[in-house]
Amino acid sequence: MAASDVQLATFQAAFNRLKQTVSFDDACAFQSTTLKDVWNAAKEIQNAQRQRRSLRNMARLKPLLESLDKYSKTIGVLCNGTPFLPWIWAPIKLMLQLANEHSSVLDQLLDAYMQIAEALPRFDRFQNAFPEDKNLQNSLAMVYEDILEFHRSSYQFFRRGSWHVFFDSMWKDFAVRFHGILGSLARHREHVDKEASSVAILEAKQWRTQHQQYVERQEIERQDFVLHEAVNWLAVEDRLQEDELNRLANLRHPGTCRWILGTSPLESWIGSLGGNSTLWLNGIPGAGKSVLVSYIIQHLQLRPDITVTYFFCNNDTKDQLCSLVLRTLAVQLLRSQPDLASHIFDNYRRCRSTPSLPQIKKLLPDLMAACPNPHIIIDGLDECSEKYQRAILAELLALVKYPNTAVRIMISSREETYISRTLQKVLTISLTDKKENLNADIQEYVRCKLAPLRDSFGDANVDEVEVTVARKAHGMFLWVRLIIKELEDRRSVSELRDAANNLPQGLHKAYGRILERIRDQYSEYSRHKAIRILEWMACSFRPLKVHEIQDGIFFEPDNMELNQETKLHPSVIEVCKPIIQIGVNKTLAFVHFSAKEYILHQRSGNFISESQAHHNIAYSCVSYLLTSSQIFGSCVSEYESLLRVALGFHGLHPYAHEFWHSHVVRHAEMQAACHAPLSSDLVQQLGKLEAFRKATVSRAFQRLLLDQKTILEVEKVLPPLHENRGTRMLLRDIRLFQGMINQNNSGCGTYHSMRKYEMENDPTLLSDINYRYQDILEQFLRTDSLPGVDDQILRASKEIYGDSAFLCRYRPCTGTLRGFSDADKRDRHEATHIRSFKCGDKKCDFYAVGFATKTALQRHSEIYHSNVGQQLIMPIRQRRQPVNLRERFQIDGITQTSIASNVTNSTNNPSQGDPNHHRTFDQILNEQREAHRRVLSLYKKSQNEDYTKRPKYAEVRETMEALSELNRKPSGMLDLQKEQKRHEDWMRKGQNLFGKANVPFDILKSHMGHVLERNTDCFNINSDKPGASLDSKLHSRGDPIFREVYCICRRVEDGMMTECELCHEWYHDKCLYIARVKIKDDYKYTCHICNWRVRLPPDSARPELEDLKSWQDEIPLLPFQPDEEEILSKIIDNAQKFRTYISPFCNPAKGIAEEVEIKRFYLRKIEGAGILLTFETNFFQQELHKWSPVALEPPPILKVLKSTRASSNETSKFSWPNMASTTTISFPKT
Repeated sequence: MAASDVQLATFQAAFNRLKQTVSFDDACAFQSTTLKDVWNAAKEIQNAQRQRRSLRNMARLKPLLESLDKYSKTIGVLCNGTPFLPWIWAPIKLMLQLANEHSSVLDQLLDAYMQIAEALPRFDRFQNAFPEDKNLQNSLAMVYEDILEFHRSSYQFFRRGSWHVFFDSMWKDFAVRFHGILGSLARHREHVDKEASSVAILEAKQWRTQHQQYVERQEIERQDFVLHEAVNWLAVEDRLQEDELNRLANLRHPGTCRWILGTSPLESWIGSLGGNSTLWLNGIPGAGKSVLVSYIIQHLQLRPDITVTYFFCNNDTKDQLCSLVLRTLAVQLLRSQPDLASHIFDNYRRCRSTPSLPQIKKLLPDLMAACPNPHIIIDGLDECSEKYQRAILAELLALVKYPNTAVRIMISSREETYISRTLQKVLTISLTDKKENLNADIQEYVRCKLAPLRDSFGDANVDEVEVTVARKAHGMFLWVRLIIKELEDRRSVSELRDAANNLPQGLHKAYGRILERIRDQYSEYSRHKAIRILEWMACSFRPLKVHEIQDGIFFEPDNMELNQETKLHPSVIEVCKPIIQIGVNKTLAFVHFSAKEYILHQRSGNFISESQAHHNIAYSCVSYLLTSSQIFGSCVSEYESLLRVALGFHGLHPYAHEFWHSHVVRHAEMQAACHAPLSSDLVQQLGKLEAFRKATVSRAFQRLLLDQKTILEVEKVLPPLHENRGTRMLLRDIRLFQGMINQNNSGCGTYHSMRKYEMENDPTLLSDINYRYQDILEQFLRTDSLPGVDDQILRASKEIYGDSAFLCRYRPCTGTLRGFSDADKRDRHEATHIRSFKCGDKKCDFYAVGFATKTALQRHSEIYHSNVGQQLIMPIRQRRQPVNLRERFQIDGITQTSIASNVTNSTNNPSQGDPNHHRTFDQILNEQREAHRRVLSLYKKSQNEDYTKRPKYAEVRETMEALSELNRKPSGMLDLQKEQKRHEDWMRKGQNLFGKANVPFDILKSHMGHVLERNTDCFNINSDKPGASLDSKLHSRGDPIFREVYCICRRVEDGMMTECELCHEWYHDKCLYIARVKIKDDYKYTCHICNWRVRLPPDSARPELEDLKSWQDEIPLLPFQPDEEEILSKIIDNAQKFRTYISPFCNPAKGIAEEVEIKRFYLRKIEGAGILLTFETNFFQQELHKWSPVALEPPPILKVLKSTRASSNETSKFSWPNMASTTTISFPKT
């Protein structure tokens, strides 16, 4: 029975998937395992169980092994001459050995094997009946594919670190796929038993494809749900850390920071398996530690064998910082390994436990143990108080000592006392010792910034200034950023030189000069505004946006009415630059944490007083609240309120409502410490605020006032304020009310009941005003036009408020700070807090959690509580009838008639209808029409004959993501999805070319940028030429024009290096993956260029130039313009230019011995590049062996050279192109 190409392709594909999953050692063991070995292993396990008196009925394995024996005889001829056969039973031996120590796991595994045996076809019937039947061969091949798919899934499960910890949770996820495999096997058995016809066999194959898709959908549905629940349980917004990473990465100047990757401590830390598990990066303030850390993080993220988590500390993260750090790390681990979410869901979320610090400390080691090579990076630890420094370091260092985790920790900070004492014995990178590298980066940065001055002042003068700035910087990038403006503003050579010579020494003096300029050179008005801005930024309890500070600095005793004439312009913040900057989420931030420290320290000359700052902020917040009552009161019309919000007079409201009392308390504490009373103006404003007290309070609040224990706990944290008893009582009641809300918020049910609860129990009217403000703001954002307001002003106001105006109304949620851009997103998010719809099956995993909507419950029931066989029927081809737009609306029950009927009914019968029907249904129709218009527009553009006029892929992706949130997809979206899939198939082809098949699409462009950067160095034909090393002796090392490069990477001297004893070229140890601690004194190294038998370390796949050109030629055929087009063109042009340049040396008819070193040089450059020049590589290797042989036999001619870094024994016949003769060089296979 000979197999056809179709059957062999099925066998080969299944075999390759499993082989790519297993390790090299396990693959070798599988290949040599016989079925008898599996029997013997089962008997040994049974004997061991008998000795420890814990027999597990190993006889359950017998039916499967007997069936596999018959199956192997059936496919023996099909698999003749292939390595396929042993892989159907070999993994069983390994799985049994791994599960033997865990009785419950072994029981479930044996049950699974028994179910597989029951589902397998009866192969003995058909071994001789249909020896040449193609239909039978198809079934046999698909059975092989199903068995190996089970082995592949179970192998991934059992080979995961600490798999036994996650078994109970993850086996439930695996059960979905397992039942799918059983269903597929049962289907094959049914057809084989009936001796089905070719049509039935074809139908079975089609059914199997449909069944696999169904199982995959089930897995995705469950995984998405469980991941969402796990992330919600951890209650942390991890995207803030990602935004901070991107912000810091954007600060890095191109070409800088590369040297850090070559430092020995970092290389040892990344590759360590033992004691070098902790690394400390320290340096003075402003040395660029955070930017270096962001560069290291992005470098590690490109490595698939490393799981990197990170946290950037800052002074804004104050409360429960240790818990926040650990929860953020846990969320990042879930993002990288989503299948771990089921462990959190089953053991924490479903049990309704809280994400307290003890729970997170218990969870995090388990997650770390299940992730490959976990690396934790914490930046800015010195910006935290010593209390949190102790807590965070204690928890992280405990993780390192935890068994089976292999965690590596990196801390970045200044040399603070406690941190230095704790980390004094770990690996250390001190930026103080790396001033040469930092100065080189600084000089590159300054050269770029001062480049416009070269036309005015000449190269020599600007070069002199660059050297002066780099020398005075003393390794402080931040210092350069602060003073560079002083150089850019000069108008003569003398002014430029004087400015460079008189620059302030050190970071503090640079801050001092900026503050001195504010104090001495600004007008009294500008100076006052600058001080107020810095007070708000230094003493606020959360990061502030421009419009909040803009309104906050307005309120003063003589400025109490904010209107169109008194409102400050946003440019007012310019008076504080460059000491402040725009940070994450359009918030204002200090240029560095040390700037805030300096301003609050006495060395700044008491530029601002912290106590006075809290006084001024408290005064502004209270004053604003007093004026807001006149705007949002019941006697004010809705139009007047909308108008004031549209004109931007109430941007301070959220902050003032949330933190006014905190600033009052903080100011009172500081005044009490120096035995000073509150200022009269603040006391007067607080006295007016007491008028907001309600005449009567709720019963719940009355009971709270009678709880003496609670009262005493609250009063302990309040300042005395003996002379202001009314103010103290007001602050006490506000604290009590906040405690009530935080305790009862989760139990309030819906938002409306929660709102009612707050408004009833608030002893003041502030909650009523706050909810009124939110209603007015949301109504304004939904308004397209407003009489009396220019459309441009209206759009500008919406841009200011709109990105985060819709806050989650459930206080413990992170959405209360981040906000949402529209009400729909906010409402969908809030629905996750309320899960009143329960699954009918109390044994279901999701019963305790519940669902937010009835639709979600119905969808769950259809997927998990229905008969799969009833849902999946044999496909019957039917011609799809065209459906017009009206019919589509009728199918969904949304016709114009029904809408009009609903509106009419609601108008005629107000008790039954909703007065918002008109707006609701108009909004539904408008959304659908707009979505339909966008889809048609994009699809039409994608069909344009002019490729340059087709839409960008990024635009299409954003549109599809936005449309996915609609309840009903617009017509035409299916066609656009097909075009998107066709475009993404092109991107997957690129991922395969670059060896990045399993990474997200956005990583492809990033990796191509890395390849281009690598090729730029290796294919450099301007300064890196043969003989350049000899010419270097004529230059001094300080010459900025000269740059001596080495190794295959063609970069400068960096870290530990090794010399080839034949060609005397120096190579970076990191490029060779040489562990310096393992090198002996008499070690001698021969490079791959001299001896082709020496293999370079494994590296990522390198595409051939020809393949990239073919990939590029497909771009005009794509429906959208890819984001990777420009960088791909640069890669190809750069490589083609290099190929053309070296073509004179690639003529086999003109080769001479004198050119050996030149060819060796160019082969070295080619080997270090990120793409392959296959012809040139083979030619130079043959030429070197011809004129300067080292190995006895010549190097093999490789046809397909996906990576010269991996060991390969493939050889073949090869003919040189464009040769004068037709000589063919042949080598025997090794």
